[in-house]
Amino acid sequence: MSHQVFISYSSIDKSEADAVCDALESGGIECWMAPRDIVPGSDWGESIIDAIERSRVMVLVFSANANASPQIPREVERAVHKGVSIIPFRIEDVAPEKSMEYFISTAHWLDAFDPEPSHHLPYLTETVQARLAGSQAPKPTRVADNAKPVRSKRSYAIAGAVLLAILGILFVLRTPAAIESGMVGAWESSDPSGAFRWHQVNQRDGQFEIGTIMEERGIFEIRSQRLLYLLPANDRERLISWDPQGNGKVVATPVPNAFWIYIGMSTQNRAAGDIVAAATNMQWSGEGDGLPSPGAATPQQWHSVATLAGQTWKLSIEFGNGAQYVFRATSDDTGKLAAKDGEFTAVNSAGITNVGRYQFMDDDTIALTGSGGIQMVWKRAEQ
Repeated sequence: MSHQVFISYSSIDKSEADAVCDALESGGIECWMAPRDIVPGSDWGESIIDAIERSRVMVLVFSANANASPQIPREVERAVHKGVSIIPFRIEDVAPEKSMEYFISTAHWLDAFDPEPSHHLPYLTETVQARLAGSQAPKPTRVADNAKPVRSKRSYAIAGAVLLAILGILFVLRTPAAIESGMVGAWESSDPSGAFRWHQVNQRDGQFEIGTIMEERGIFEIRSQRLLYLLPANDRERLISWDPQGNGKVVATPVPNAFWIYIGMSTQNRAAGDIVAAATNMQWSGEGDGLPSPGAATPQQWHSVATLAGQTWKLSIEFGNGAQYVFRATSDDTGKLAAKDGEFTAVNSAGITNVGRYQFMDDDTIALTGSGGIQMVWKRAEQ
């Protein structure tokens, strides 16, 4: 993906980072931010390093959360060493830790905490545009005293310790913490086989975003017309039909059984009808009108989309040289999480509920047992 700006932020401040990204891209500036732009199946750390090195500007969404993040100073350091221009967009009135200050002390700060970060997004966009064009940054536009603030999660900076304390109490009462503070942030997990990987970001109020990636690799063989054999590295071979429809369309069934089993379990069998319909008549779009060729000079890619229990899955299979193939399935979802005293309830966007228990093994590891006795170990992610 071609981009000009890398957005560095704490996962706890994702809503603010999304607003920054929307404003910049609305101004014609291509941005890169995790996890949105990480290619499924690629290494998380390598993707971030590569994205920073290919950027011209880094916008640092700076807050107390960013200050406490172990990952963000590494991103800033990488940007400095690669000559990437840094614009700190400060959404809270906090000073940087020494490890951060060393790298950004000479940067042009943009204070965006008074009255609200959203009021400063137009000026941020103009500043980034000027930086990319190599011209002088525009003078800050004073926000009108009577400007109507946009409602956000953050309380206003109000002088006076008593007023601040009262507003802080009211803010907590309005938005009670739905989960333990230790669960806030980004987490990742995988199944024992390594075929499935998950990346989840939890907000303080219990809202969460989760991305799922399933990947299978192996070799393929053609043994007769319209019949293709897939031989996964860690599973038995399977025969799939391959029915070309012409014009880059095909009806095929290359989806691994493990994927259908996962869908059945994760949706508590609500997707049974969808699975049958998708598995028997799945339409794919791609390259070529015949069977994939093991000796093809360039990879052949095919794509499909399946809606299973209200959740959209993007499916792809790539046939490469040497008869290699890679199948991938990705999906993003949102939901609400409540967790306290070792018990949790999670409800996704389709209303499917998962109830179980959890235990902190250490500050960065959670052991979880969900519905049906499914056990998982979650590790804190870098972002």
